[in-house]
Amino acid sequence: MSEEKKNLICAALARDLETIRNVMRQGGMNRNVDPAIRRANLDARRRQFESDLREPLGDEVFEALVYYRDTKPCRELAGSISEQMKESGCELDAEDVDKMVRLFKDNGVMLANEHIRSRAPGIAKASARMLSAKEEVIIKEAGDFLSPRQMDVLKQIWSGLTGNEGRQVANKK
Repeated sequence: MSEEKKNLICAALARDLETIRNVMRQGGMNRNVDPAIRRANLDARRRQFESDLREPLGDEVFEALVYYRDTKPCRELAGSISEQMKESGCELDAEDVDKMVRLFKDNGVMLANEHIRSRAPGIAKASARMLSAKEEVIIKEAGDFLSPRQMDVLKQIWSGLTGNEGRQVANKK
């Protein structure tokens, strides 16, 4: 990728972050705000990001960038699990980590690391509940591409995530 395209992406991401900050400062993402207004704020942000990058990057690169941005929490969770599995002697290869990311994205599973690290109990408990609710689906679908030993370790890690309100992953950081 050319230096010009890298700079373009960095500038668009910086504008996107600034837009998020402005909307948050104005209370536009607050849970007390009408959901239609929150959705409109998100849609406006998405349209601006797209207009900044789609044409100069091309559709394929732009879609890859959007996927990367949208799966960040899923990638963080998959990365944390992968790191713990490696410590247990059951390393995941890059393809398996990518499959975990897709599995988490398809099932709406993510971990709000920044909230768990700050020890916000309500959010940590909500994350643990969400992980618990998705456990059966994740374990079943992960069994399609993980070995039995990897599955045993994954179940232990998942139990730690839900039983300890996500702190096991947060403490590994």
